[in-house]
Amino acid sequence: MGPALLGTDLVWGAGPNRFVTAEVTALAAGRAIDLGTGEGRNAIWLAERGWQVTAVDFSAAGLARASRLAAERGVSVDWVQADLLDYKPAPGGYDLVLIAYIHLPSASLARVFRTAAAAVAPGGTCW
Repeated sequence: MGPALLGTDLVWGAGPNRFVTAEVTALAAGRAIDLGTGEGRNAIWLAERGWQVTAVDFSAAGLARASRLAAERGVSVDWVQADLLDYKPAPGGYDLVLIAYIHLPSASLARVFRTAAAAVAPGGTCW
């Protein structure tokens, strides 16, 4: 059973996803983009580790929660409200492109994945 949203509580909590931390901890900080950031827990965690982060999601409510949490934690993230099917990050502009748990039909996912792959800088990581 998934977590319940009560009032202004965070749906998934404030800590980063454990799979993200396992894969990203050893990477040197640089420019990162978190596509489908939700309430921003991974983006905030990256910013706390020195990454310059852009975080994109369609949900104004999720981004508002993320912004409040980032302010509480004293970090800056560039929050962008956009539909991932329309959003185009700078080609080759990010050392880390992160997608963790976006839910779209497979044809739409493939489109988002192609856009994400194009945003990875030479030598960067797409996770």
